[in-house]
Amino acid sequence: MRPGIINSVGCCVGLFQIHVTAHAEKIPGTTREAKIAWLQVAKNNIALAKQIYDASGWYPWEAYTKGAYKQYL
Repeated sequence: MRPGIINSVGCCVGLFQIHVTAHAEKIPGTTREAKIAWLQVAKNNIALAKQIYDASGWYPWEAYTKGAYKQYL
């Protein structure tokens, strides 16, 4: 498990690969760097992922909407 992971494009952070720009208003911090650092804390990333999931289900995650997860089932 690598809670500090950032995707190769630099826009999705943490265990649940939360898109920093798409969810910026939900992430504490005044700078992009502060928001990324906050998302790299596993507890924060999980809590925000749950909030996003409760609001929209799995649809905000591209791995779901594009079916990429299916190869791991």
